[in-house]
Amino acid sequence: MSKRILGIVLVLILIIGAASYLFVFKQKNQSVSSNTSYQMTPQTIEIFYLPHPPAVAIVRKVEPIITEFPKFTVKEFSFDDPQAKSVIDKYNLTEHMPIVIFIGGKDTFTVDGKSVELKNFPEGDAFAPSFEGGWSYEDLREILKSLN
Repeated sequence: MSKRILGIVLVLILIIGAASYLFVFKQKNQSVSSNTSYQMTPQTIEIFYLPHPPAVAIVRKVEPIITEFPKFTVKEFSFDDPQAKSVIDKYNLTEHMPIVIFIGGKDTFTVDGKSVELKNFPEGDAFAPSFEGGWSYEDLREILKSLN
């Protein structure tokens, strides 16, 4: 293959790669933008998470519980996404945590007489024991039942 043809092929690969990147970047920003502008209601659930497999796995386990209560609307935000900064700042989320869930703007609730904060990994499902929170999937279900 001549140097001229090789040069043309490389330029085409770069153009296709750049176009693909811009398309994906635009799609990602469009979906985040729609997540950051919404009306907060008592039925709005906001899930903030680190975009790492252990935290994402917890989000995936929480989603089916929330779907049991169709009156709730879910908004998910990655802590690493600069587009979510305004929402993260709204709650002053400055400490390192894998996940935190707000329902109607609150992350702390009373379940069976005890205070439950929907922060960090749920009990018994912590990737790192130091980040195990004081809540369970059943606590989340009970909170949603009480607010339904």
